[in-house]
Amino acid sequence: MKEKTKFYKQSTLPNLTVGYIPSINKMPKKIGPYKVETQLSKGGMGLLYLGLHPKTSALVVIKVLSPRYMTHPEMIAQFLREAKIIALTNHPNIIKLYGQGEWEDGLYIAMEFVRGISLKQFIIQQHLSIQSCLEIVLQISYALLHLHSNGVIHRDLKPENILITESGSVKVIDFGIAQLNREGTSPLLIKEGEFLGTPSYVSPEQKRDPLSVTFTTDIYSLGVIAFELIIGKLSCGNIQLSLLSTGLQKIIKKALEPTIDKRYNDVVDLITDITTYLKSETLNKKMGFNGVIKEVWDSLEKSHQELLPETIPKWNALDIGIAYLDHDISLGSYYDFFRFADQSYLIVTAEYIQSNIQGLSYSGMLKGLIQALIREYLTTNTLTFQPLSFVTLLNEMLTFSEKKVHFIFQLLYLSPIKDQYSFISCGHGSLLHLPTEAKEIRFLSNQNPPLGENPYHAFCETTENWNEEDLLVVYPFDVASSKKKDEDHVEKMLKSIIDEQLSLSAQSQAKAILNKISQTFPKLIKKHPTTPLLLIQRIM
Repeated sequence: MKEKTKFYKQSTLPNLTVGYIPSINKMPKKIGPYKVETQLSKGGMGLLYLGLHPKTSALVVIKVLSPRYMTHPEMIAQFLREAKIIALTNHPNIIKLYGQGEWEDGLYIAMEFVRGISLKQFIIQQHLSIQSCLEIVLQISYALLHLHSNGVIHRDLKPENILITESGSVKVIDFGIAQLNREGTSPLLIKEGEFLGTPSYVSPEQKRDPLSVTFTTDIYSLGVIAFELIIGKLSCGNIQLSLLSTGLQKIIKKALEPTIDKRYNDVVDLITDITTYLKSETLNKKMGFNGVIKEVWDSLEKSHQELLPETIPKWNALDIGIAYLDHDISLGSYYDFFRFADQSYLIVTAEYIQSNIQGLSYSGMLKGLIQALIREYLTTNTLTFQPLSFVTLLNEMLTFSEKKVHFIFQLLYLSPIKDQYSFISCGHGSLLHLPTEAKEIRFLSNQNPPLGENPYHAFCETTENWNEEDLLVVYPFDVASSKKKDEDHVEKMLKSIIDEQLSLSAQSQAKAILNKISQTFPKLIKKHPTTPLLLIQRIM
């Protein structure tokens, strides 16, 4: 009698691999615009190819839906949904989408090619320190935080679906059975009693009802992965918490609680507990050296940098400069630049106003919320962005979340077509406007509370004319003072500082202005947030 397949070896997608014979008999030369180099693997729903990007010649992975499923509406819907979900995400720890579409044999998705190995191979082959293990778990957690902020539940988080790059970074892949939480239903049909996911890693509630789960099901899966990383072997469903130290037992136990109410209900809480554990003196002594805190902070700062734009954008209409005081860069600070389809521009800066470590997690959440709210404006040129509506909705999302998170926030919306700009400041920060035809600098501010503080606040917005060669400076402190004389003095000195730097490029101006301000007004700088100084000059 044939031995019954072990529980933990059951297929991720039941009934889709039995008797599967590829319908594509020979390797295609091209799939869409991508030249095919070789076949990588085959799975239940199709095949993976290695190809070349037509413009950059970079290697890409091309996932193809098997022609046998082109007559199955639910399979087509699931395949298209995977592309949609990857397109929603933009995070250094998540695989990137390059393109999708139809080709002569069906549908394809083109994604970035990652040089590295799966976390499963990594667990089997490597023996890592506790610190290194937890750093990997943190990277996966940041990816989950971004996914959850965009309403995505992975539902199949396991070591095979996590890649470790040559540089040691994490990439979460395979969104074949992921769910968009706001949709509420899944097109993937399964029979009663079957599993959706990989049994060793799915939560108890996903085993009971795989089509009705919450974000906490991914946290459970991550708890299993964390346990396997720490002990250095695959668990195959056998979790023995007694193998862990007391501090880690508490964290992993809470991640693996069978009851949802007792489990971490937000990945931010898991991130906070892990980072707190990494900072503990007990761990430092146990590891036998004093450099653990520095190494952890180096990792956190690297993660923070990955949340921010790699470079300042080079746009024809704008010359942009950005400057931080080097000693004041906060893990909770965030800034970003967006160009909308109607050729208008959005620039945002923010800072979480509480714990430095928690700020890294929450700034990642804020980035996800912002990207979700503006996604349509990036691709549809018939939509007009409304700054007040955007800030009001963002404030409501932060205020009514389970975690009370407050951000100092600044928004600058630029419309060259309308010759206008809009500025909204929440918590701190002012705008300096130097019109081309005027000699006097204008100092503008609007009094709004930090985001997430008051769900019913009616936000104020400043909208002004904006002409070619006008200079705008967004700075993180307010010059308003109880004494009019002091306020006038600060404004006069700021004008003098900016006048001295007008011959420089925007980036050089921003750095020079902030350095001069820090030397001239050291007390003013210390009292205010560490969000960056932004300088924008319109050049056309």
